[in-house]
Amino acid sequence: MNKQVVARSFSRNVATYDENAVIQREIAIHLALLLDGVCSHGGNFFEVGCGTGLLTKEVIRIFSPSRYAVNDIARSMLDNLNAEVSQKLCFDAESDEWPMSLDAIVSASSVQWFDNPLTFAQKSYAALNDSGTVGLATFGPKTFCEMQSLGHQGLSYPSLQKWQSAFKDNGFSVIRAESSIRVMHFKSVSQMLNSIRNIGATANSQRMSVSQLKKFSADYEHRFSDPEGIHLTYEVFYLIAKK
Repeated sequence: MNKQVVARSFSRNVATYDENAVIQREIAIHLALLLDGVCSHGGNFFEVGCGTGLLTKEVIRIFSPSRYAVNDIARSMLDNLNAEVSQKLCFDAESDEWPMSLDAIVSASSVQWFDNPLTFAQKSYAALNDSGTVGLATFGPKTFCEMQSLGHQGLSYPSLQKWQSAFKDNGFSVIRAESSIRVMHFKSVSQMLNSIRNIGATANSQRMSVSQLKKFSADYEHRFSDPEGIHLTYEVFYLIAKK
């Protein structure tokens, strides 16, 4: 995957991200609540893929970190982050070095853009202090299953079992691992595609000609309509682990 394409895609959609990121906001809130009671308040925090700060704000509200460094591959996301943090780091979190001696690492709706998302577990273990905590929310293989069934290849999403194994194999104790299915409804295929585009999540999507788009829309409406409109599935994994 071309990470610069990913960065440009998200940078172009900073202004429209929050109003379209319904699922991502729900995920950020739920992850922060799952961490409460497991992760110590205060301390040295690091967030991978902060975006516009949906998770950042929840972590600050609940945990009041003494130090909070955030990362994103898209500079414009960091420039427009409306949250008080200690450091904004623009780099590719999969390949570049992280801050060290951390008490907690958090990430929501981000690591699916890694070429190998499971490397997140290894990098987290190396960066954490003893007894440090990692909180991860990411997407599962059933995400966008409707589009996949119509032949549109998306990202590669590891299973929850693979995520649990990755954390355990790297020395973590998995405190919590859960999955959920969230189905979004839209009035039309056009509205659905615009919503996806407006959060920048098209960096790995296939371009369609006018005729291909027309056929895709007709097929989607035929197969995935219900009384509430047309639907789109997200599968979300939440993992909390201790070093």
